[in-house]
This record gives sequence, structure tokens and C-alpha cells, in this order.
Amino acid sequence: MKKSTLMLGLLLVLGTIAPSFKNVGNLHGAWRLVKTSDKSAAMTTTIQIITQKHYIFSNYDTLQQKFIGAGGGTYTSANDQFTATVEFDSRDSIKVGQQFACPIKWRNGRLELVRQQNGRKIKETWARIDDGGAANSPLAAIWRFSGRKNPEGQIVMSQRGPRKTIKLLSGTRFQWAAINTETKQFFGCGGGTYRTENGKYLETLAFFSRDNSRVGTQLTFDFEVKPDGWHHQGLSSKGEKIYEIWSKDE
Repeated sequence: MKKSTLMLGLLLVLGTIAPSFKNVGNLHGAWRLVKTSDKSAAMTTTIQIITQKHYIFSNYDTLQQKFIGAGGGTYTSANDQFTATVEFDSRDSIKVGQQFACPIKWRNGRLELVRQQNGRKIKETWARIDDGGAANSPLAAIWRFSGRKNPEGQIVMSQRGPRKTIKLLSGTRFQWAAINTETKQFFGCGGGTYRTENGKYLETLAFFSRDNSRVGTQLTFDFEVKPDGWHHQGLSSKGEKIYEIWSKDE
């Protein structure tokens, strides 16, 4: 897969769901690349989640259950021009800190983009999977890992710094990434679908950069949103007990 494929996610962040570009909130939710003239990406899956200020995307092969690449960062928009600033890119760390911008068009509720690649035009169409609103899930937001309970039962909080683990959730999708914005390192990511039900958080892995064999794994956790953040406890994909605290990062 060419490095340019990872630009798909950066371009998606430049959109909104309505012809009027004034309502930035319409960006929120999960998106899927449904059509592209780039043959290197046509047979894979690209999903992206966008919150008020952040975005994260991943590209993976569902048939081979293989992770391909991921990226994400922050964005701003003004006057039909949308600009994304890269915080991480699993395939090309040189892009970290760079900005990308382009105009967008809409057709029948779908986002259409035309980008340049090696002197030729690549046409793309993106469709919304969900709107990512809090009405769909109490967890729809961007979260940052902030602490955990140790074996002795004590809560140990983490200090904020350039190395971080972030997790973006829409109404039905989640993606997380462990990165260092200062050194431009990428440590890993995963994502898939989830739902909340009676205090339970249930997720199904669609991709996992560290271990493709875990694709399809279903995990169930107890969760509660408290004043200090999202408390999350249960068994990890390795079968280890975890108790984590995540804080909103908007």
C-alpha cells in the first residue's frame, strides 16, 4: 500500500455533513471510505472518527484481518477550507506536525473529495456511519488515558506529557492510539465497534496493530462516567485484570 493512502483519513477530516459549513458539530461521527479511484485502497477498509476538534482513522484489510496504517490529529475549519494538523502517522512519522488543507463538495449527503497524487487526480466518496452524538452513547467523545488501579487497589494517576494514549468514540465505533507527539513515535492502535448497555461496555475488535490474530475478539467491561472521568474495568484481550481511568480531552 502506498503512503498516500494514509492521506485519505486526513482528507476526510476536512468535511461536514451539510452544504452549510457553519455547523462544525455536523462533522462528528464515524465515516467510511466507500468509493475511490485509488486502486491501492479500493479493496481495503478505511474508517475514521471525528469529534469537535480531533480525528483518527485506520486502514485495514478485513479479508486478511490485517492492519495497514493509521493516523490522526486535530483540525480547524473556516470559509469552506478545512485544515488538519497531524499528531501521528503510523507509516510516515515525517508527516507529524504538518498541515493539510483542501475544499470539499457534497452530493446526496456524501462527501466527495478530489486530491492530487503524483500529478493525477484521485476521486473519493465518504459515507457517514453514525452521527457520533452523545444521545447515542455517553462515551461519544475523545478520551485520554489518565490513570489506573494498581494490584494493591490504589488509583495511580498519570502525568500529562507528549506520550499519550487517546481513544475516540462515536455512537457505534471506537479507535485508540498510543503515540508520542514530541518524538513522533507510534506505539500501536486498535479499534472496531462497541455498544453500552446497563453499565456494560462491549466492544468487538476490527483491527489491532500489535496482533492481527485478535481481530474479532469480543470484550466486555464494567464502566461508569464519574466527575474525574470514564472508569473502565474488566479483563483485557490478554485476559489480564484492568481498571483504567480516561479523561475527556476536548
